[in-house]
Amino acid sequence: MSWDTVELASVADINPRMPRGLTGDLGVSFLPMAAISEDGQIDYQEERTVEQVRKGYTYFRRGDVLVAKITPCFENGKATKTETLNDEHGFGSTEFHVIRGNPDEMLPEYAFHLVWNPYFRKEAKANMTGSAGQKRVPADFQNGSRSPSRPSTSSGGLRGYWMRPTPCAAAAARPSPCSPPSRARSSRRCSGTPR
Repeated sequence: MSWDTVELASVADINPRMPRGLTGDLGVSFLPMAAISEDGQIDYQEERTVEQVRKGYTYFRRGDVLVAKITPCFENGKATKTETLNDEHGFGSTEFHVIRGNPDEMLPEYAFHLVWNPYFRKEAKANMTGSAGQKRVPADFQNGSRSPSRPSTSSGGLRGYWMRPTPCAAAAARPSPCSPPSRARSSRRCSGTPR
């Protein structure tokens, strides 16, 4: 069976901009790096106002997927879905990349499994930029990453495949068996201090 691939940026927005019109006194959820576990969970949320976090932080909204971009947080598995966000809008560490699937083409569950896939992490690590200890996964890598779409021999187009995500789907474009996210972590711990 043949699998087509598409660029991630064609089915998702990477690091979408904050919308206009958010009033300064609006309550939002705030997620520092330390709030994201290495098991893909949100451990806690802080309450802030837009005015407190409008500048100098990363914007996202409920349903987006966050993934750490800095070493060793990225290698250690810091990524999460945000459907449990207390507020519709959120802000967090500048060391997060945000992935927002296009509504008719990619579910958050699929995007999350994609960035947690060992093959994706290996490729992203090889493309990190920066000096030792401060290497980051660049946004250009996220934009250009290729992900399997629905098999070309099936009907239903992209929607049919993205809307039925599984942990193994992100590995479907390569012949090796699908395996769960690697729990092998960097010997260094992510301190959770990145802003």
